[in-house]
Amino acid sequence: DSKIVIKTRIKTLPLHQWATARELRRRIKNAFDRYNIEIPFPHMSIYFGKESRPVELMLRNAEKALASEK
Repeated sequence: DSKIVIKTRIKTLPLHQWATARELRRRIKNAFDRYNIEIPFPHMSIYFGKESRPVELMLRNAEKALASEK
């Protein structure tokens, strides 16, 4: 498990906090890209032994979930 935690406090006008937070994240992302800093995506490999068959993964309500994202 790897992560970077950046805590900040920024004073902003009322109702501007969301735009300010987006701009801060954009600038941090651009700086990371400029200096080739990558944050790996956490993943897990599970090994059941050489005698096991591949595990089939099924998503419930996948069509409904995908339709709601559009």
